[in-house]
Amino acid sequence: MIRLNDILEKVSAYHADADLDLIKKAYVYSAKVHQGQIRKSGEPYLVHPLEVAGLLADPARRATLGGAARAIVDRNRGALARTVDALAGLLEARHPSPPPGERAG
Repeated sequence: MIRLNDILEKVSAYHADADLDLIKKAYVYSAKVHQGQIRKSGEPYLVHPLEVAGLLADPARRATLGGAARAIVDRNRGALARTVDALAGLLEARHPSPPPGERAG
């Protein structure tokens, strides 16, 4: 299972000015609201959101995952597609991806 520190290291490696406290707060909130929840597999519910966060913390994977999410939502059209576009815009505005082969900072 990926740890919070792994996610923080990934983010800070490509975004020197990242708001790591915001990520920590999101982790604490998620841990609180999902405390005691177990998946059918038997693992704690929090494992999946942390793994997804770890993938999204990797700038090379973020665009691919965003595209896949967009394709799924696009099948349903309407409000969900607009919501994903808005969220993607907010994410990119707050944490822009560096050009391929470059590190932000």
